[in-house]
This record gives sequence, structure tokens and C-alpha cells, in this order.
Amino acid sequence: MKKFITSLVIVLLFAVVPNETFGRAQFDMSAQPGFVGKISADEPYVTVACHKIGRIGMTVTNQGHFGKGFVSGASDPFGGDAPSCIYPYPGQQSYLFAGAFWI
Repeated sequence: MKKFITSLVIVLLFAVVPNETFGRAQFDMSAQPGFVGKISADEPYVTVACHKIGRIGMTVTNQGHFGKGFVSGASDPFGGDAPSCIYPYPGQQSYLFAGAFWI
């Protein structure tokens, strides 16, 4: 009986494991016939917003960054240069290069 169970387990492993690994290609878009495009990690869409309410001027992005150090060429969507972190706003002294939220 023990040899039968061992044989059954080995047969089931050989029957199930290849099906699990070959099944991944079914959902791979680049392996499908007629696929046009590319699959890669391109630069994400970045939106820049400027907080200018009160006496603080600060730039924030939709990637969790604040300050304009990580965003090259950041400009205010409504015109002008984006402030990294200026207090009192408008002013000349910038107090922040960049920061980020880590979750």
C-alpha cells in the first residue's frame, strides 16, 4: 500500500507541475500572435501641483514626492517656476531639496 501511495504522488506531481508552469504563457501578451507594442517599465505619468496657499510655497507630485528635487524641470502648471519649499512665499530662500512618502 505504501508503494502505491508513493507512486501515485510521483505520478500526480509529474501530471500537475508542468501544467502549472506552461499555463503562464497563456496570459503573456507578448507571446500572443498579432501583438503590437512593448511590455516594459516606462517612466510613469507624473503630475506636478504647487501649493501656494498661506505663506508656504511647495511642489507636490502624484508619486508621493514633495519638493522639486526629484522632478527634473518642474514648473508650475499655472505658469512660472515651481517652488521647492519657500517660506515666506513669495521669497528667495528655499528650505527643501526633496522629500518622499514611504509606505
